[in-house]
Amino acid sequence: MSKTTAIKGLAGLFVLSGLMGCGEPTIEEFTASKAVITEGDSTSLIAKFKYGFLFANGKAEIDGNVGKIENTGLVTITPQQSGTYTLTVRDEKSRSVTRTVNIRVVPKPVINTFSASPSDIMLLGGITHPITMSWSVSNAESISIDNGIGDVKYADGSVKLQEHHAEGDYYYTLTARNAAGFTVDAKVKIHEWNLRHDDGSIAW
Repeated sequence: MSKTTAIKGLAGLFVLSGLMGCGEPTIEEFTASKAVITEGDSTSLIAKFKYGFLFANGKAEIDGNVGKIENTGLVTITPQQSGTYTLTVRDEKSRSVTRTVNIRVVPKPVINTFSASPSDIMLLGGITHPITMSWSVSNAESISIDNGIGDVKYADGSVKLQEHHAEGDYYYTLTARNAAGFTVDAKVKIHEWNLRHDDGSIAW
């Protein structure tokens, strides 16, 4: 029995022709390899059928100059926006069945600012210097800062730290992650130094 399979979505109309076995058209499964992707990334639409995915001498065509589908039941797409894709299996008697899959396209996270103030600290006579670490992030599902700070709740925020009371350079990394798992990070350095050396001489 000859059947025609079409996948319709934002990327175009996919027409698959071939031998699909006997009986009414069926779709066992229609999924995406990644249901949430970052702008510019690709995902695969995967179709599984009761009698396998057999095209024999048939053909697979996609309009919109997207490309061709081989006898694998898989097509890779790079959508520019979120949308719903519909898979339709139809036989010569016009009997049909459909399944849909949603693809969510999210922007890359952006770290607008990440800073520490003060970032250059002179250690003198036990005087403490509270440090304010501030950030502004866009398009992030989660935000975290290492070195004991952990996850932060707000896209625009700040946290108070205490100096380390030891000479050296201390680095903090902020990581922003979107819903697709794409991450970006930024670093700040806090430099702490003693006014006097151990021999009593002045640092400057």
